[in-house]
Amino acid sequence: RANLTTRSTTYRHAVRLAVTLGLGTALAAFLPFEHRYWLPLTALVVLRPDFASTFTRGLSRILGTAVGAVVATGVAAGLQPGPWLLALLVALTAFACYAVLFANYALFGLAVTGFVVFLLSFIGLPGAATVLDRIEATVLGGLLAGGAYGAWRAKTVEMTKMPELVAFFHSMIGLAAVFIAVAAVAEPWAFQIVAKGEEIPAGNRLELFLGAAIGAIT
Repeated sequence: RANLTTRSTTYRHAVRLAVTLGLGTALAAFLPFEHRYWLPLTALVVLRPDFASTFTRGLSRILGTAVGAVVATGVAAGLQPGPWLLALLVALTAFACYAVLFANYALFGLAVTGFVVFLLSFIGLPGAATVLDRIEATVLGGLLAGGAYGAWRAKTVEMTKMPELVAFFHSMIGLAAVFIAVAAVAEPWAFQIVAKGEEIPAGNRLELFLGAAIGAIT
């Protein structure tokens, strides 16, 4: 009963989480791949009652998933492991998930993604496309959780703290610039910078570098 009031932090977080999961589930229905549930699942585990925890968990999950996908896919493609080695890799990444769960959330995301890649390879399913789907859904879920907290914070912040809120949103714009620059370098054809298979011109490289550097600083 003590938490059934709008003055309760627990109550406000429960409402915020319910609305975010509803939006995440609705948004996931429009995603063009099978494992859509990763989007609301990411929002569920990332969104926390305070900004620091939400931001840290969101960034850690996105980075851990991306790095885990690159490393595990590289290992699977480079070594082309047989069934016994794949079984060993599945067991090792599963153990790593439990070992780092409460120590480092980024490492946990890395281990979980590696576990997914090796498990899919072990049962003979195409892992690369599924992992890319996981990365996309994880990024969208993390952004949704951060956006939900930011929208609520913008409604409730006191006027005396408005400069801090403006500075926060400015920092988020800088972070978005970094993500856009990274995406443009990874798939420049998607941004119509060059045709697929061509190298990025020196001028565009400089532009992307400056955009990422300035965004990271701000």
